[in-house]
Amino acid sequence: MDVLTLSDFELLEELHATEQFTVFHATQPGSGRDVRVTVFDRGLSDIPQFRAAFRKDCGRLEHLHHDTVLQYLGHGEADGALFYFSEYPGGLTLTQRLERGQQFSWDEIADLGWQIASALQFAHNLGISHSGLTTDSVLVSDVVRVKVADFGVSRWIDSADDRLEKHTEADWLNSQAADLTAFGEILEALSGARDSSPDDSVDDDCSGATVQSEIHRLANDLKSPGGSRFPATAREVQGRLGNLLLSVAGESIRIVDHRAGQSYGKRSIVDELFDDAETLDIAPPRSGAPQPGASGGKESPGSSVAVVIAAIVIATIVITIILLTRQ
Repeated sequence: MDVLTLSDFELLEELHATEQFTVFHATQPGSGRDVRVTVFDRGLSDIPQFRAAFRKDCGRLEHLHHDTVLQYLGHGEADGALFYFSEYPGGLTLTQRLERGQQFSWDEIADLGWQIASALQFAHNLGISHSGLTTDSVLVSDVVRVKVADFGVSRWIDSADDRLEKHTEADWLNSQAADLTAFGEILEALSGARDSSPDDSVDDDCSGATVQSEIHRLANDLKSPGGSRFPATAREVQGRLGNLLLSVAGESIRIVDHRAGQSYGKRSIVDELFDDAETLDIAPPRSGAPQPGASGGKESPGSSVAVVIAAIVIATIVITIILLTRQ
């Protein structure tokens, strides 16, 4: 496979820049696909430890396929500068949304948290830590759907400063714990914005106070790695938020048919886990139609057909045995 260079992309706009890298919105002229390209500083790209960590993680990121993770698509080099590219999801970073004064309801904060925890749990299962999770690396769509970006980037940069990639089991556990602590800081940023400037136009239902207290409790638990209440894994965090969302949803969890024009409302992503059941027929039975278990002891046509088929199969087996014994 040919090595990709920046000439394989048309850079449309700069999205974000630091001393170490710049992020662009770009297209691939051949396919017309929109992508997000992260280009690293040439001096940084020259450092052997950085190059080794970058190439090692790129091989692992190929397997990181998850709905809430920005999909890695490939990497390359241009004039000594390493870069990688991923899907382009649109939307804004959580930092941008908060800086613009966007308010999230408590239910939405729990929903956002559940999605981020899902991304961390999936990555941790594959042996990948984020190592630099902030509100800058969380992209949020207009319908409150998350894509977590930049897995591994901070670790590669740390490698350039001789803070080598983690190898021991203790260090790996510490990197997972660091991700969870960083996640707690994101919850604090979201809840802090909601607490400091309540917006009456943001609809919190009667469960808002319960969700608020649980979010604060979880954020506090995540502040103390090694503490008795510190979650052992991202799955535990995901479970706590999922249970919170389900308890809030209550009777609102229902089968939804998007083909009937269902529009996005205040439903969390956890509610949508139930949408796969939309093909079930839940219409009430017609008046006078036979009901299951109400046939008065008579066999249904389906059961009669099943009996006939079973009898034919048994007869076929018996005849085959008889013919074989005569040979």
